[in-house]
Amino acid sequence: FKKIYELLGIQFDVYFFESEEEVAGKKMVADLLAKKVAERSQEAIVVNLEQYDLGVLVLVRKDGSALYGLKDIPLAVKKFKEFNIDTSIYIIDIRQNLYLNQLFKILELYGLREKMVHIGYEVVTLKDGESMSSRKGNIITARELIDEIDNRVKSKFPDSPDSLTIALGALKFSMLRYSANKKIEFDINESIKIEGATGPYVQYAHARICSILAKAQSLKLEWQSKNNLSLLSGERELNLMRELNKFPELVEEVSQSYEVHKLTYFAIKLADKFHSFYNDCRVIDESNLELTQSRLELAKAVKIVLAETLRLIGVSALEKM
Repeated sequence: FKKIYELLGIQFDVYFFESEEEVAGKKMVADLLAKKVAERSQEAIVVNLEQYDLGVLVLVRKDGSALYGLKDIPLAVKKFKEFNIDTSIYIIDIRQNLYLNQLFKILELYGLREKMVHIGYEVVTLKDGESMSSRKGNIITARELIDEIDNRVKSKFPDSPDSLTIALGALKFSMLRYSANKKIEFDINESIKIEGATGPYVQYAHARICSILAKAQSLKLEWQSKNNLSLLSGERELNLMRELNKFPELVEEVSQSYEVHKLTYFAIKLADKFHSFYNDCRVIDESNLELTQSRLELAKAVKIVLAETLRLIGVSALEKM
């Protein structure tokens, strides 16, 4: 699994092991009982949360075997005490919502009153809406999926210098385009389209801007320290600048709401507005260098914001497609 994480550009500072947390949990049992957070029931150790409409959570079976709760309690305490975090975010299947609410309440009763958030995610289905399961024999591994997307990208973009980066961008963007609590019907062919609400569409907008800026450099157009942005008064230019202006507020909003899909919507809309600007406005006009400089500055701003938006969702901003 570490190879898949590396391929996807995911890094972890620390790995926690279930066996270690089980040992820590068993050491906490006496304290949980002493604080009357847990109780003995038919030779098992349980936490009765009926008064909070959260049912009863079994921590230790009567045969002495520990369940997940007994492992997650010490782990939660460790994260705050040893790593000095301010928020613990649990990205776990939405069907574990009751369990996470039970865990948070137990930790609160134990005395850990820190910020803990559960971001529940839904399942991914195949194109025709069929869910994957081992019983049905239609499980697709991450490696198989990435390889299949990569092969289709190579077929669709035979001249691309980096098909894997496009494939990974298509996969991530397509998955993150949905709210976490919505089911995803993943369609490989849709995900790699160069037009529409896809990762490659946004990557293409970034690559197009890189091409424009490279052309300007090849023409030896001099960059001014201050450009006359008042020249950017056309409808397409103003719409593009208005869209750019939304970015800082959006980042702040997502940092609080964890609604990452909003970044993909923004990226698509910004790419749309850039393409409209590009189609209607002549960016490089050697007969009007002052306007050219201002439009190049606008294009450069879009490039920076597109690249940063893609970075925030783990997608590479390509210079060539």
